[in-house]
Amino acid sequence: MRNLETVLAVYNILLVALVVIGGTSNRPFIKGSVSIALLLTALQMVIEGIRWEMLPTYAAPLLVIGISVKRHYNPRSHRRIHTVSGWKLLMLTLTIVAYILITILLPTFVLV
Repeated sequence: MRNLETVLAVYNILLVALVVIGGTSNRPFIKGSVSIALLLTALQMVIEGIRWEMLPTYAAPLLVIGISVKRHYNPRSHRRIHTVSGWKLLMLTLTIVAYILITILLPTFVLV
């Protein structure tokens, strides 16, 4: 696994854990963290190239954005939602972490 890929995977695991375990009460911090994750993703794609094995890692910041939006806004009344199904959130988190770990463990193939 390449250097930026490792940094990106570890950062995304920590970001997902932060949002799921810590909640999204500190919105500016979450916005900044997602921005850094998207910047790291773009840098990794440009510098090291895009690999299909990294697709779950590339998608992790988008899933964090989705979790944050779902937790905070009710589309009908625009009020904050404070309850999210714990099992659904746990399963989503475990799926994201599993995909990122699979990304780390898969060998690198050069498609030419």
